[in-house]
Amino acid sequence: VLAPLPGLPGPPATAGRRPADGRRRVFAILGDCADWRVVEYLRARGELPFHDRLFAEGWRAVLTSRPAFTAAAMQSLVWPAPPGRRDALGWIHQLGLELAGLESVGRNPVEWLSWVLPERPNLFETLGRGPRTTANMLLAHGRIEAGRHAELVGPDGRRRQLASQDAYRPLRPEELARHPALHHDRDTRQHAETIAAEMDVAERLAGAGTVDFLFLRLESLDLLTHAHFAALDGAGQDDGRGPLASAYRYIDDRLAALDARLDEDDWLVYLSDHGIRSSMQHEEDALFAVLGRGVPAGRAEGAPDLRGVPRSLAAMFGLDPSWPETGTTPWLTRDDPSDRIASHP
Repeated sequence: VLAPLPGLPGPPATAGRRPADGRRRVFAILGDCADWRVVEYLRARGELPFHDRLFAEGWRAVLTSRPAFTAAAMQSLVWPAPPGRRDALGWIHQLGLELAGLESVGRNPVEWLSWVLPERPNLFETLGRGPRTTANMLLAHGRIEAGRHAELVGPDGRRRQLASQDAYRPLRPEELARHPALHHDRDTRQHAETIAAEMDVAERLAGAGTVDFLFLRLESLDLLTHAHFAALDGAGQDDGRGPLASAYRYIDDRLAALDARLDEDDWLVYLSDHGIRSSMQHEEDALFAVLGRGVPAGRAEGAPDLRGVPRSLAAMFGLDPSWPETGTTPWLTRDDPSDRIASHP
């Protein structure tokens, strides 16, 4: 194990979780392009203490994301139900979705076919049908089909928009002192300020107690990765001081702070849509980890398909929709006594 970076402040102290209130909430944070290899490298350096706890005390899986495109992953996560029929139009639409994951294409060239394909309830609509309230912070735009950003669904399917939130938040002096490389250049600074603002939203929603399920995507991590991974990976070694490593450390700090805003019976999920193989190519391995009371410590066998994540998220609320099951959380079933917890007191 390497020594942590010298000369920089240690991670901020965080309090333990609040007492249980008999209601399970699930807060899922998706680090866009968060990579297992980078995480394990920084853990070996002793620089991701919350990830250490997440993997030691929680359940984890190395997921397979194929094709390893954000657009395709978001489609699988938000619209998990298989189409009612898989005819030629459905295959063409799926091919267009996979093309949308390429920067050179940017959007589904046959998106208009969605109007003639069977309707499928999405993740937020399914979880928000009953007494729960869901919040979509997946930053859907352009080529990313992930439902309506900043939309609340529920209870009983009611739809409304989340109050306006800041798009950026300057790093606080103590944050910048710990992560100076996040001011490496103008773009890096802007991406870091975006992550800061988004995690602020997650903490506010956790503290307010009005949302049962939050799904938030840190898109800026993908932009930071493609900008800085070549420098980290190219020489085969790195001193850990660059912007990308700093972003991982900052996210680790923010996950710890978010966890401290949750109750003992809430669950925190951290996952990714894919990893990074080179600055121009994604890796099919994706992160998945969940932490909370009742979650067993361990790892899923093999490399479950990412398409099984929505069913796991639904099962966390005691729901059992007919969505793909891939072995992501085989211990979590509808009949598990530890799962019988109300959505509201």
